Amino acid sequence: MEGSSPQPCAVGAPGGSQSADGRAQPAAQMPQPRKKKPEDFKFGKILGEGSFSTVVLAKELATGKEYAS
Repeated sequence: MEGSSPQPCAVGAPGGSQSADGRAQPAAQMPQPRKKKPEDFKFGKILGEGSFSTVVLAKELATGKEYAS
C-alpha cells in the first residue's frame, strides 16, 4: 500500500459505530430521567431562613429520599 494515505481511526467506546463524517456514535443512548416537579415531593419543616431564601426539608414521594430544597 505504498503511496496511499493512512485511514483515520475513530477512538471511542467499544461497540460504537462511525457516522458518515467520521465521528464515533454511542452504541445506545440512555433515556433522560424525567424532570422533577414540586408535586413529586412532600415538603416538611423549615430547616433555615436567610435573607434571600428559605431552606425546607423535602421528601421525594417515589423513593422516600430526603433533600433540602
